[in-house]
Amino acid sequence: MPKQTDSESFNISCPEIGCILYFESYSDMNNHCLLGNHEHQDHKGSTFNDIKLRWKESCFNLTEDTIKFRCETGLKQGANEQIMGWALKKERKVVRFSDNVKSYLSNIFEEGERSGIKANPLTVVRNMRVARDENGNKRFTPKEYLELGQIASFFSRLAVMQRCKTPIADIDQDLDAVILALNKADAVEQLL
Repeated sequence: MPKQTDSESFNISCPEIGCILYFESYSDMNNHCLLGNHEHQDHKGSTFNDIKLRWKESCFNLTEDTIKFRCETGLKQGANEQIMGWALKKERKVVRFSDNVKSYLSNIFEEGERSGIKANPLTVVRNMRVARDENGNKRFTPKEYLELGQIASFFSRLAVMQRCKTPIADIDQDLDAVILALNKADAVEQLL
C-alpha cells in the first residue's frame, strides 16, 4: 500500500480531516481508512489561537516601545499634544438652518398636520436632494442637505411648539378673569 505526502504521482487523498496522505488507488485509500493510520500535519493551533498569539505579541511590543520612549524623552508636564482614542467626544458643529430649509420643512410639517398623514423624515431627506424650485433649478445646495436626525428633531420641535400654542383669545379671556378677580378682592378689602 504505497503512501506519500505529495500528490504528484498519487491523486487520491485521504477523506479524514487533517490527514495529509495521498494514494494511488481507491482500494489503498479504503484500506488506509479502515486501519485508521492517519498522519496529521502538526498545526500551531486554530486561526483564533493564532490571532490571539499575534495580539499578545503586538501588545508586548507596544509596551516595550512605550517604555523605551518614556525613558528616552522623560515625562513632560502639560497637555497631551496627541489626541487618541475612539471614545473621545467630537466637537459638535452648530448649524443654523437657512430660511429656505426652514420654510420647506415647515410646509411639509403643516401639510402633514392638515392631512393627518405625517411625513417620514427618510422620505424628506430623499426629496430634499431632488427638490426643484419654480425655475427648475435645484432648491438646495449640498451644504443645505440635512440628515435624518436633523429633520426628525426639527419636526419634533415644531410639534412641541404647536402643542404649546394657545389662541390669543383664550389668553385674553383668562387675563380678563384674573383682573376681575383682583378687582373683587380689592373691593372686599376696602369694605373691611
